[in-house]
Amino acid sequence: MGKIQYTNIDNIAPHPGDIAVLSNENASAVVGLANSNSLVILGTWIDSPNPGFVGTVENDNVYVNCEVLPSLGDRLYLSAANKGQVTNTAPPNAYFVGSVLQIGQQIGAYYQIQTIFNKYGSPLATAVSPGAVPNYPILPADAPA
Repeated sequence: MGKIQYTNIDNIAPHPGDIAVLSNENASAVVGLANSNSLVILGTWIDSPNPGFVGTVENDNVYVNCEVLPSLGDRLYLSAANKGQVTNTAPPNAYFVGSVLQIGQQIGAYYQIQTIFNKYGSPLATAVSPGAVPNYPILPADAPA
C-alpha cells in the first residue's frame, strides 16, 4: 500500500516509527497500544503530526521503535506497555507487526528496527513465543479452491 495520510487525533505527537492504529473517526489515527480492543494497525508514522494535524503513515519496509534490543529475525509485536512501540515478546493481546531485518540506532529508550510491515494488522489467536508462526487471516485470494 505504501504511504497514506491520516489526522492524528491522539493527545500526543507520535515519534517517527511509532505504530499508528485506526481511530473511530474518519481518516484519523492514534498511537497504538496492544489491548483487548479490536485494532486496525495502519503502519508507522513517518513524521510527528501534532494532535489535530495530518501526518503520513507508511506500511511497507519501515523502521519501528522497539522497547528492547531484539535479535535479527525476532518476531515483533505491538507493545502493551509503551504506546506506539514494538517488543519481541508477545503480550497477552498480541498483534504481529513483522520480523527484525536490521537493527538501527538507539534513540533515547528505544531502538530503531527495520521490518517489512505486516499489512494485515490482525491479532494472533493466542499469545505465542517469538519463534511461533503467527495466525494470519485467510484472504479470498488465499482461500482453498
